[in-house]
Amino acid sequence: MVGMELTAELFLTLSMVCFCVGSKVSVLSSWHMDLFIGAVQQTEDSNPGLEPLAVVRSLRRTASYEDFFVRHFLGEINSTDEEVLSSVLKKYYHHHLEELGLDAAPRLISVLRRENFRELVNASLLQTQVMASLDVYWRLRGETEVVQEVAVEKMVHEGVQEFIHRYIDCPVIIPRCQWRARPYRGTPTRLALPLSSMFIHHTHHPKPCHTFQQCAAYMRAMQSFHQDVRGWDDIGYSFVAGSDGYLYEGRGWQWRGAHTRGHNSRGYGVAFVGNYTATLPAQRSLEQVRGRLASCGVSGGRLVGNFTMYGHRQLVDTTCPGDALYAEIKGWQHFREIPSKQ
Repeated sequence: MVGMELTAELFLTLSMVCFCVGSKVSVLSSWHMDLFIGAVQQTEDSNPGLEPLAVVRSLRRTASYEDFFVRHFLGEINSTDEEVLSSVLKKYYHHHLEELGLDAAPRLISVLRRENFRELVNASLLQTQVMASLDVYWRLRGETEVVQEVAVEKMVHEGVQEFIHRYIDCPVIIPRCQWRARPYRGTPTRLALPLSSMFIHHTHHPKPCHTFQQCAAYMRAMQSFHQDVRGWDDIGYSFVAGSDGYLYEGRGWQWRGAHTRGHNSRGYGVAFVGNYTATLPAQRSLEQVRGRLASCGVSGGRLVGNFTMYGHRQLVDTTCPGDALYAEIKGWQHFREIPSKQ
């Protein structure tokens, strides 16, 4: 029988396999190994007598791999100086975003880890690796009969699909507990999923936030304003997009918000922190909502596949989400105009 123990083993194996898949699949998988070997040979033929490390550095120059992690472990292309590891880690985990935000940020920083992971993972290869790892695990335990069960492959497939949905399809969403939200006042109303719409807002105030600490403080301030000044039960938005690369959970996927009067039961309200009358959020922040959050909603059964996206001003007498942002979303795939009343 395959029970809860198998489920635990499956997700443990998935976590372990991530380290295997974490190597650049497009370069190091067997599918492309011939190309990799050919590149090595070409480098060696054009530079006879190169030491192995020099060959690697030459390949790295060709592939344009020159981030701070590579420089630490391989050194500068034309230098033997090394950067201390603590400095590398600080740059990765505590990179300070400038006014241009993520659009001007280096590729290898913590906040972009899911985007980088997405480039490395192949769903079918991941499933093959999980099955192979489970096969080795059970054979070492002498449980060879388990490997033959069809139920195992089905469970692995379902587990991989859930893993892909959570860590590939969906963006990083900071939960309420992490930004230290107050409790909901009263009893929330559960939404009838899937919903048919997504409504785009801007907060107008405060200005864009570029760090988790700043964005979390803004979330608490917005919640306080909505509860204490407007008298609402909670922060009105379903989700809020910061300029730090993260989305923040407001009322989330399950509960009706207070963002678009008269339409809160049929759609999610998503707000970008800042005033976007004349400027736009960073392109990466826009993509978090346009691509990743929307894809997450559809694949998770929370949005219908042909959902409609609106600007707040289309449904309520307001300038929200700002002229510049509204002009931007009018070009998005799911945006729809509302026919004017004759």
